[in-house]
Amino acid sequence: MLLQQQILHDIQSLTDPVVLNQLYGYVSSLKKANEQQKSNTLAVLQFLGTINNQEAAEISTCIDLEFNKIEGEW
Repeated sequence: MLLQQQILHDIQSLTDPVVLNQLYGYVSSLKKANEQQKSNTLAVLQFLGTINNQEAAEISTCIDLEFNKIEGEW
Protein backbone atom coordinates (compact mmCIF):
# COMPACT_ATOMS: atom_id res chain seq x y z
CA MET A 1 0.00 0.00 0.00
CA LEU A 2 1.35 3.42 -0.94
CA LEU A 3 1.86 5.98 1.78
CA GLN A 4 -0.87 8.22 0.37
CA GLN A 5 -3.27 5.29 0.35
CA GLN A 6 -2.41 4.47 3.97
CA ILE A 7 -2.95 8.08 5.03
CA LEU A 8 -6.27 8.21 3.20
CA HIS A 9 -7.32 4.93 4.80
CA ASP A 10 -6.41 6.23 8.25
CA ILE A 11 -8.30 9.48 7.68
CA GLN A 12 -11.38 7.64 6.50
CA SER A 13 -11.45 5.71 9.77
CA LEU A 14 -11.63 8.92 11.83
CA THR A 15 -15.11 9.81 13.04
CA ASP A 16 -14.56 12.44 15.75
CA PRO A 17 -15.41 15.87 14.26
CA VAL A 18 -12.96 17.59 16.60
CA VAL A 19 -10.09 15.39 15.43
CA LEU A 20 -11.11 15.84 11.80
CA ASN A 21 -11.16 19.61 12.26
CA GLN A 22 -7.68 19.53 13.82
CA LEU A 23 -6.42 17.38 10.98
CA TYR A 24 -7.92 19.74 8.43
CA GLY A 25 -6.15 22.69 10.07
CA TYR A 26 -2.86 20.82 10.07
CA VAL A 27 -3.16 19.79 6.41
CA SER A 28 -4.08 23.36 5.46
CA SER A 29 -0.98 24.71 7.18
CA LEU A 30 1.19 22.13 5.39
CA LYS A 31 -0.27 23.10 2.03
CA LYS A 32 0.28 26.79 2.73
CA ALA A 33 3.90 26.23 3.78
CA ASN A 34 4.52 24.11 0.69
CA GLU A 35 3.10 26.79 -1.61
CA GLN A 36 5.25 29.48 0.01
CA GLN A 37 8.34 27.31 -0.32
CA LYS A 38 7.74 26.74 -4.01
CA SER A 39 7.22 30.41 -4.77
CA ASN A 40 10.42 31.31 -2.92
CA THR A 41 12.35 28.66 -4.82
CA LEU A 42 11.22 30.04 -8.15
CA ALA A 43 12.18 33.56 -7.10
CA VAL A 44 15.67 32.44 -6.16
CA LEU A 45 16.14 30.27 -9.23
CA GLN A 46 15.72 33.26 -11.52
CA PHE A 47 19.26 34.25 -10.51
CA LEU A 48 20.74 30.87 -11.39
CA GLY A 49 23.91 31.31 -13.44
CA THR A 50 24.06 35.09 -13.16
CA ILE A 51 27.50 35.07 -11.51
CA ASN A 52 30.50 32.96 -12.35
CA ASN A 53 32.42 30.67 -9.98
CA GLN A 54 35.13 33.24 -9.24
CA GLU A 55 32.57 35.88 -8.26
CA ALA A 56 30.73 33.35 -6.11
CA ALA A 57 33.98 32.42 -4.34
CA GLU A 58 34.72 36.11 -3.67
CA ILE A 59 31.26 36.63 -2.20
CA SER A 60 31.63 33.52 -0.05
CA THR A 61 35.01 34.72 1.21
CA CYS A 62 33.59 38.14 2.10
CA ILE A 63 30.71 36.55 3.98
CA ASP A 64 33.09 34.29 5.88
CA LEU A 65 35.38 37.19 6.81
CA GLU A 66 32.62 39.56 7.90
CA PHE A 67 30.07 37.29 9.52
CA ASN A 68 32.20 34.65 11.22
CA LYS A 69 33.78 37.11 13.62
CA ILE A 70 32.70 37.11 17.24
CA GLU A 71 32.41 40.63 18.57
CA GLY A 72 32.40 41.38 22.27
CA GLU A 73 32.63 38.93 25.11
CA TRP A 74 31.01 35.51 24.92
